[in-house]
Amino acid sequence: MLGAVLEVVAAAIVRSGRLLVVSKRSADHVFYLPGGAPEPGEPERETLARELREELGVTWSGPSRSPSSRTSPRWSRCRCG
Repeated sequence: MLGAVLEVVAAAIVRSGRLLVVSKRSADHVFYLPGGAPEPGEPERETLARELREELGVTWSGPSRSPSSRTSPRWSRCRCG
């Protein structure tokens, strides 16, 4: 039986074949992708920008549209559990 659905957004940031993960001071042995739950009515992209700012101190305004960019942003929805 499935429980309540928890909606979250997260960023899988890969550079030079390495995946960026974060941990909390209270559980420094647990690693996860940067991200989190949206505030009520907050769009997914705004949630991700806020979470990246809060967790990593970086400003993200969205995926780059530059032809020279090596990023390939993908938005996926999945259900875990």
